[in-house]
Amino acid sequence: MVAQFQLQLFGSPQLVRGRSLVRFRTKKHLAVLLYLHFEGRARAISRDRLVDLLWPDVPADKGRHSLSQALLAIRSRLGTDAVTGREQDVQLLAELPSDLSALRQGQVATVRVAEPLQGLDECAGAEFAHWVDGARVRLKAQARDALRAALQDTRTKGNLSETHLLAAALYEVDPLCTDAVYALAERALLDGDTVAAVRLLKDQVRRTQTELGTNPNPEIARLLRRLERGERPAFLAQTSPLPERLIRPHAFVAREAELGQLEAIWSRVGGAAYHTCLISGAPGIGKSSLIRRFATSLGARALPVFMVPCQEIGQGIPYATVSELITALGRDPAASGTEPLWLAEASRVCPGLRAIYPGIPPAPDAPPDSIRLRVAEAVIRMMEAVADNGPVLLAFDDLQFLDPASREVLFLITRGLERVPTLILAGARAGDGELRPEETGGGGLVWKETIHLQPLERSQALNLIREVSADAEGVGVPIRETIVRLAQGNPYHIEMLLADWRTHRAKSLAAAESSGDAGPISWTPPEDLRAAFARQYGGLSTDAQHVLQILSVAGKAMAPNELARLLGLQDGVVERAALEMLDRGVGRVEEGRLSFKNELHRAYVYYAMGEDRRQYHHAQLAQRLAASPDRNDLQPMLELVHHFIGADMRPQAMETALQAAEVAIARGAPREAERVLTRLLGAYAVTPGSRLRLLLAHSLVAAGQYQRGLDALADWRSDDASSTDLALAALLRAEALQRARLGGDEAIIAASKQAITLAERANAASFLVRANYIRMEVSLDSGDLAARAEAESLAARIVASGAPPESVALANLTLGYGALSRGELVQAAARLTEAAPVLESLALLVELRRVLNTLGICYKGLGRFWDATSTLREAVAVADRCGHPAAIAHSRMCLANQYHDLAFFDSSVSCFRALLAPLEALSSPRASVEAYSSIARFALVLASVPEAERAVELCEAAARRSGLWRHEVTALLTRAELYLCKGEQQLAWPLVKAAGLTTGDRSHLLPEAGWYERLQRQFYWATRGYEAM
Repeated sequence: MVAQFQLQLFGSPQLVRGRSLVRFRTKKHLAVLLYLHFEGRARAISRDRLVDLLWPDVPADKGRHSLSQALLAIRSRLGTDAVTGREQDVQLLAELPSDLSALRQGQVATVRVAEPLQGLDECAGAEFAHWVDGARVRLKAQARDALRAALQDTRTKGNLSETHLLAAALYEVDPLCTDAVYALAERALLDGDTVAAVRLLKDQVRRTQTELGTNPNPEIARLLRRLERGERPAFLAQTSPLPERLIRPHAFVAREAELGQLEAIWSRVGGAAYHTCLISGAPGIGKSSLIRRFATSLGARALPVFMVPCQEIGQGIPYATVSELITALGRDPAASGTEPLWLAEASRVCPGLRAIYPGIPPAPDAPPDSIRLRVAEAVIRMMEAVADNGPVLLAFDDLQFLDPASREVLFLITRGLERVPTLILAGARAGDGELRPEETGGGGLVWKETIHLQPLERSQALNLIREVSADAEGVGVPIRETIVRLAQGNPYHIEMLLADWRTHRAKSLAAAESSGDAGPISWTPPEDLRAAFARQYGGLSTDAQHVLQILSVAGKAMAPNELARLLGLQDGVVERAALEMLDRGVGRVEEGRLSFKNELHRAYVYYAMGEDRRQYHHAQLAQRLAASPDRNDLQPMLELVHHFIGADMRPQAMETALQAAEVAIARGAPREAERVLTRLLGAYAVTPGSRLRLLLAHSLVAAGQYQRGLDALADWRSDDASSTDLALAALLRAEALQRARLGGDEAIIAASKQAITLAERANAASFLVRANYIRMEVSLDSGDLAARAEAESLAARIVASGAPPESVALANLTLGYGALSRGELVQAAARLTEAAPVLESLALLVELRRVLNTLGICYKGLGRFWDATSTLREAVAVADRCGHPAAIAHSRMCLANQYHDLAFFDSSVSCFRALLAPLEALSSPRASVEAYSSIARFALVLASVPEAERAVELCEAAARRSGLWRHEVTALLTRAELYLCKGEQQLAWPLVKAAGLTTGDRSHLLPEAGWYERLQRQFYWATRGYEAM
C-alpha cells in the first residue's frame, strides 16, 4: 500500500497516490514529511530539532503537540509503521519514491521539471527557509546529474527524439549545461532554424562569461563560429533539383542499437588520433541508411561531416574515392585556409578542385612513388583546416568499390592523424570490407570496431511495413505476413515487395503467394528481389527505363542535365522520369545526382537490356568523355577504357589502356594498371609483342605479385622492342627473381647482369643503378665475392660520373651495403648517411627504408645504441608509410632485435607482436627465415618454449622454400638453440656441425655471424674440450 505513494518534489511539493492528490490539513504536516524524507531516513531526528525548525515562535509544549499532530497525520496516510514512535526522536521508515527517482530512471515524460519545493520556505521560520534553499540546490544538482546521465544514455541508444526531450528538461534545470545546449542547437538545426541555434549558443556563451566568469565550452564556441561564418552544416544543406515534396523520407527502423554504438564510438574520438568502424551486411540490409542517419545527426551539430560514395566504375580508377573526398573537403568554406601548396598537391588527383579555388598554383614535379604520400599529406592539411580543432567524420559508402590507390592513400592518411581526431566510418557488403594482403600490400585500413547488421526480426519487419505504408493503403495481415516471410528480414526487400504490391495489388507476387498461387516465379532469395524488380521495371515509362539504362551503363551517379543531354531529352522529361524512379523506390538522389538505390538494381537493368543497346550507351559515354577537357587525366582515361571495351571499340580501348596504364604506374597505382590491362587482355586477342603485356608485367612486379609478373614477361615476345623496353623487362625479371627467390643464385646473378648490360645500352640510369643493387644483394646471398666487387666498382663509377641525385643516392646505398658486409662500419655509415636525405627529399620510401635499416645496423655495430634505436624507429615509420608487408616485417624485426639486445623486453615484445600480422601476409621466404628465427630465440629468453617451437617450425619451412645456404644455416642454428635450452645437447650438436660444414669460410656473410661463432665454439668445447677452442 505504501509503495503506491509518491512525492512530487518539483514545482509545488505534493504527496500523490496513483493519480490522486493526498491532502494534509496544514502545509506544515507536508513539510515534516519532506524534511524526514531528506534528513530522517538514514538517522533519527530529535523532536526538539523538528520543533525548533518548524515551530520556532510558539512555546515548546505547543510545538511538541503540533509535531505529534503532524506525525499522526503522516501515519494515518502512509500507515502506522511509516514513522517510529519513540519519545525523544523520529525516523521515517517508509520508502517513498519521488519524481527525482523517476528522472534517474529516464522517465522524463512523467515529470515536469520545474523549480523544486516551490512555496515550502514560506511555511516556517528563517532557519527552515535556509534548509529549503539548500535542499533545492541539492535537488537541482541531483536532477541535473540524472538528466545528463539519461541524455547520454539515450544518445548512445540512438533515440534522437528522446534525446531532445531530455535536453529541454535539462536546460530548464541548468541553462548553462553544455550537453543540453548542444542537443537543443542540434534540434534547431535539424528543423532548419539556424537563427534559433545561433541565438541559443550566443546566450550560452554570454551567460557562461558573465555568471561563471569562465570561457565558454570549446565545442560550443566552435559550433557558434561555424554558424556565424554562414557554414550551415553542408551535409544538411544539400539541395536537389528535384521537388522534395515528392520524395518520400527514408524510414529508420530497428537500428537504434547500432546508432547508439556509433554515438559511443564518436564520444571516444576526442581521446585518440582516430577511430575506425566498419558496418557490414548483405545488400539492402540498411548500411547506407545507418551511415546517413548518423552523419545527419553529427551534421546537425555543425560538425565536419564528409560523406564519400564509392561507386562501381571508380573501382578501377586510381584515386577515384580520394578525389571525391577532396572535392567534399574543398566545398567546406574553411578549406580555403589550407596552404596553396597543399591544395596544389590535392589537385593532382582532383582537377575539379581548381574550379573551386582558381588561384591554385601548379603542382610541383615529383617522383611517381611520392604521389600517394603527397596527396595523403594534402588531405590531412585540408582536414586540419576544416576541423577547427575538433573531431571530423569521414564516411565511405559501398567500401567494396574502393579503388586500391585510394585505399593506400587512406592508410597513409591514418598515419598522420595525430593532430586531427577523426572517425573513419565505412559500409561494405559482408566479407568485402576485409583486405587481402596480396591486393592491398598490407596498406589497408585496420577496423578497430565492426558492426555487422543482422536481418530484422519479425516484429521489426512489421514495424517497418507500418512506417513505409500510408494509413489509407490498408495492407492486410496476410499481405504483411507474406512480405515478412519472403523478405527474410532484409529491409530493402521489404520495401520492394511492398512497392510491387502497392502497384499491382491482386496481381502482385505478394498477393499471389499469400493466396497460394505459386506462379512461375521462384521466391527463394534473391529471386524474390529479381521478380519484384522485373515487375517494377516493366511498369516504368519508356523515358524512365532509358534513364535507368544510361545509369546502369555509366556505373555512377549522374546529374539530370547530363542524362538529358545523353538521351536527347528536355530537362523536364528527365526530371519526371527521375520522380517516377523515386516514387517506385528504385533510385535515390546523392547531392543532386541520380543513382540506383541498390547495386542489384543496376546489375538487373544492365543485363536486362539488349547487347546492341548496351554497346550503344557505352559508345555514347565514351564519346562524351573523349571530348571532355580532362580526357588525358588518369581517371577519365580508365573510365574511357571501360566504355571502349563495353562498346567493343577495340583500337580505341587498346590505345587508351596503354596510355592509362603508363600513367597509373608512374603515379604509384600499379594495381589499377594491372586491373585494366588484365581486363583488356581478357577481352581481346593481343599480339605477343604488344607493349600492353610488358606494362602488365611492370604493374604486377610493382604490386609485389612476382610470379605473375614473370609469367607476363614470358608472354611478352617483341622483335622490335625499344632498348628502353628491353632494359625494363630485364630489370623486372631480376627484381622478381630476387625478391621472391624464384630462381637460384646463378640465375639471379645472370638476370641482374643482363639487366645491367641492357640498361647501359639504353642509357637508362635509373634502371642501371637498381639492377646493380640487385647484383650486390644476390652476391652476398651466394657468397660470390667477385660479383660483389663488380657491383661496388660500378656503383663507384656512378657516384663519380655526376649522375642524377637519385642514381647517386642508390649507388651509395650499394656501396654502404658492401662496406657493411666487409665490416667497414664507419665507411658504410658515411655512405648511407649521405644517401638518406636525398631519398627522403625524393620520397623514394622503399629505398629510404633500406638505407635506414642498414644504417641502424651499422650504428649498432659501432656501439652507438641510441642512434641505432632512433634510426631503426624511423625505418619502421617509413615502412608503415610504404605499406608493404615485407618492408614492415623486416624493419620491425630489426627494431625488435635491437630492443632484445638492450634487454628492453617489453618494447621488444611489442615490436614482435606488431611483426606477426605482416609476416603472415608474406609469400616470399626472404624475411620470414630471419624473422621467425629472431622470434624463436626471443621466446626462449622469455622461457616460452611452445611459442619457440612453433617459430622454429615456421623458420625451417621458410628456409626450405628459400634455398639460400645462409637461410639453411639460420634454421639449423635456431633448432640447435631450442635443443640446448631444453637440455637436449645430443640433438643440438649434429645441427651445429652441419651448419659449420654448410658455411665453410663464409661465416662473415651470415646476418648473425656472432651467434654462429658462439655456437661453434660451444660445440668444440663440449665435444673436444677446451684445447679445441
